[in-house]
Amino acid sequence: MFNRLRRRRVPDAIKGTRFLTDGEKRSLMCNWPHDVQQRALTIARMLRPFGVTNARKVRVGGDEDGGYVMLDDFRGVETAFSLGVGPNVDWDHAIAERGIEVHQFDHTVDGPPRPHEKFRFHKRKITPAKTDDSDDLVSMLDHAITHRPASSLLKIDIENAEWEVFARTNQDVFNKFSQILCEFHAFEYFHEDWHYESALQGIHNLKRQFEVVHIHANNSSGVVFINDAPLPFVLEVTLANRSRYDTRPSQETYPTEFDRPNDGRKPDYDLGRFEI
Repeated sequence: MFNRLRRRRVPDAIKGTRFLTDGEKRSLMCNWPHDVQQRALTIARMLRPFGVTNARKVRVGGDEDGGYVMLDDFRGVETAFSLGVGPNVDWDHAIAERGIEVHQFDHTVDGPPRPHEKFRFHKRKITPAKTDDSDDLVSMLDHAITHRPASSLLKIDIENAEWEVFARTNQDVFNKFSQILCEFHAFEYFHEDWHYESALQGIHNLKRQFEVVHIHANNSSGVVFINDAPLPFVLEVTLANRSRYDTRPSQETYPTEFDRPNDGRKPDYDLGRFEI
């Protein structure tokens, strides 16, 4: 089980951010069946962050939703893929301003809300397997300038489809990315066997080549507490390619000085060390 959360010193950069009170936490204690709780904890254990010894972190994008914490290392990165555009392209714009071409995929909108000369928009859905009107990660890469290892960035926010996409993607594809930023959804639905099995396989596939180096709970969605530890329904995760970055166990607590609440009107979720 998770270690009980201890009160901690809040970094100066996030002072003023409101966290859940003890009373609010008690009202959110998890009442899921035991086997569902164990499934959720299994996935959470696989997402505990490590530290990176040869790169620093930076926030890229906006101060609320649309900003992501990643490693401040863009050496040799020529292309970025942004899967799920919606109304916010703060991250895409910040990456494009670095001179990196950004390929955007979203079948629900007709284009990005603001333009940039480095944007390349594709009105296509991302699915586990390519179809006439959708791309998988393999066909998505055909739009890249280069297929060199660790030469691209991937940002993926596709509303719960990410688990199965990762579950059905091979290692040759993952090797093309130096960093992957993903918003993982629907931790509350692990009672469904297909969802849990896709999540388990997807994380296994990612962890063969990548290590989790940062997490942040999206406070626009819910949270439950299992054994006094928070499990958010939506978790933003940054993964780093181990062929490029050296990692080690970390005592870092979350949120960090780089993080901001996705919804500034609501309390952020204090994840502590997110350790078991």
